[in-house]
Amino acid sequence: MKSVLIVERNEVLMDQMISLVKEADVDIQIRAVRTDGEAYQYAMKGNVSLFIVDVVLTTRFSQDASGINFAAQMRMVERYRHTPIIMMSMLEDIEMYAYKDLHCYTYLEKPFDKRHVIKVIREALDAPVSYKKKYPVYFRREDVLIKRDAADIVYIENSKKGLTIHFKDEDLEMDYLPSGKLLDALKYEKLIRCGRHMMVNKDYIDSFDLINKYVILKDDLGTIDMGKSYRQKFLREICRE
Repeated sequence: MKSVLIVERNEVLMDQMISLVKEADVDIQIRAVRTDGEAYQYAMKGNVSLFIVDVVLTTRFSQDASGINFAAQMRMVERYRHTPIIMMSMLEDIEMYAYKDLHCYTYLEKPFDKRHVIKVIREALDAPVSYKKKYPVYFRREDVLIKRDAADIVYIENSKKGLTIHFKDEDLEMDYLPSGKLLDALKYEKLIRCGRHMMVNKDYIDSFDLINKYVILKDDLGTIDMGKSYRQKFLREICRE
């Protein structure tokens, strides 16, 4: 069963939106909360099919935009990266930001037309959701065939002593293979060389220090060394889409 999470501080508008969601689809699970904290906890525990979020979730601060911040948080969660988000507001300058930066499904300006809202909710619930594309790769160690997703590779250390493929949750030890042949075999364009014996996944790069020659990885995964002769090529690869 699909589920809708409504985040709205005003109880009257919350009840109104609950009724509209029920009219759009009677066979749906609805959760309504008033704060971004409650919304975050629910989203992390469950699986939300559609977010309906008010931009302003508190009147204690005149510059509040906690609904926008919550939507931005959800876009950082892998399973919600493409989940439809409908933003609601009386603010005039929020529409472009909602579309451009948050990739929201649509924006509803208060007060809204009920028939239009029902139509939008139905369309959002029927919209196809794009999931993370997988890049299956296979490794053979002795007589065992090991399948992994190339997108989950954080970095690779390669030397004559052997090959170590570092994932977020495990390390895979393999026999040595020349770096060029390894990249050709993996065929994953986001793996780039940052040293003679080192390759890193661009999606896991947080930042880099060209003076001290190291790459800082996301999610507190540490740092890896950058080869001096690879700095310019590394920068070109980082900038290339």
